Amino acid sequence: MQDDDVEPPCCTPTRSGSERRVASPDVKNGGGSPKSPSVAFEGGKAIRGTASPLIVDDGEAPIRKTRLRPFKIGATAVTNLEFADFVDATGYETDAERFGWSFVFQPQARPPGALPHSVPGAEWWQRVDGANWRDILGPGSASEAWDAEHPVVHVSWHDAKAYAAWIGGRLPSEFEWEHAARSGSVDDIRFPW
Repeated sequence: MQDDDVEPPCCTPTRSGSERRVASPDVKNGGGSPKSPSVAFEGGKAIRGTASPLIVDDGEAPIRKTRLRPFKIGATAVTNLEFADFVDATGYETDAERFGWSFVFQPQARPPGALPHSVPGAEWWQRVDGANWRDILGPGSASEAWDAEHPVVHVSWHDAKAYAAWIGGRLPSEFEWEHAARSGSVDDIRFPW
C-alpha cells in the first residue's frame, strides 16, 4: 500500500465459498453498548511495524505506511463482564464452547505436565478440553481464575466480530489497532507507552 493510499475499513462483508456459518444467533443489528469509553483518532498518516525487529519471525518488520480514515476504538480490552452481558443478551456460543476445547498457556494448564496436544513451534500452548471464556484454565477453574474486570480470553476472531457487531461497531484493522497502540505516533518507537 502506498503512503497516500487510504486503507479500507476492516471486516467488510464478503461472500466467499470458504466463509463459515456460525450457529449462534444473528447479532449483526447491534443492541448492546460498550461499558468502557472509546477513543477517537482523526485519521491521517499511520505506520505499522518497525525497522528494528526484536523477533524477526513475528513479522515485526518492515515499517509499512498508510493513511487511515477517522476511527474510534475502545479505550480498554473487552472485559469478562462486558462479554457476559453480550452472551446473556444474545445466547451466543463461542467457538471454544462449540469445539469443546481451547489452548491454555502451559504453566497454567490443567492438568499440567505432558503436552499431547500442543502447537508445533509454540509448545507452551496446551490444548485443554473444556477451556473457554468462563473456565479459562479448564473445567471448574472459573471460581479461582475468572474475574469480571479482566479481559475476556478464549475468544476467536468470529466471537470478537459478533461482539463488535452487537455493540454497533466493528473490529479494527491491524493498522488501526497499531496506530491506536502507538497513541497516533508515526515514529518508529519500540514501546509507545
